[in-house]
Amino acid sequence: MSYRNLVRLSASALILAGILIVAEWLLVVARIGPSRELTMAVGYTGSILLIFGLMGLYGCQIKNSGWAGFLGFVLAILSNCFTLGQPWLLVSGQWLVSFKVLSTLIPITGIPGYILLAIGTWRAGKLPRWSAVVWAAGYTISSTSRLIVMSGSSINPLIPIGRLLWITGLMWAAIGMFSVKVAPTTMPKPEA
Repeated sequence: MSYRNLVRLSASALILAGILIVAEWLLVVARIGPSRELTMAVGYTGSILLIFGLMGLYGCQIKNSGWAGFLGFVLAILSNCFTLGQPWLLVSGQWLVSFKVLSTLIPITGIPGYILLAIGTWRAGKLPRWSAVVWAAGYTISSTSRLIVMSGSSINPLIPIGRLLWITGLMWAAIGMFSVKVAPTTMPKPEA
């Protein structure tokens, strides 16, 4: 499989992840349709696909995104791994204390992660630059609003707005990944 096809598959995974994550949010908010377990499976699948999408997003600009892009990629993946841990805690029954810990760790790693990844994307200039601004702003708005709600205040309407911005920015970048010209990174040959 060529490197270009891997990037395209990753872009497809990122778009499908966005669709599944939005579908899960709508199912949770509307409280209609499938059971809670099926709704969790939709969100879980979206989160797994998001990891593969982020790998391609970072991979197609790895040479030019610098340390900000690398650290952002690592923190965004870590945040998503914490997100993946939440359904396991719900199923295992040990969720009460651990769920609050993970719910706090998700934005603590995700906010700087998506901001740094956006800086790396802006610096690299291979993907639509404004998509990075949209996803970083959206993730920051929704996660900050979520932390405010967790602290005991009332429901914050900025959470779904921020989430939609976050997903829209990521899907916009994924569409840009289909047209980016990438070549695999190679190690320079040692001089004799």
